[in-house]
Amino acid sequence: MNLKFDHIALRCADTEKVKSFFTEIIGLNVGYRPPFPFPGFWLYAEEKAVL
Repeated sequence: MNLKFDHIALRCADTEKVKSFFTEIIGLNVGYRPPFPFPGFWLYAEEKAVL
């Protein structure tokens, strides 16, 4: 069986550490996020939101 993820969501205690890991180590970029009433960020691989 093949599994494919379109995107994933993570809940974490230290969002800045998570953002730093995925941008500096993995190479994702912070991008547009709708104005939800709670904090967070979206990370993109090229033009696609993935995390």
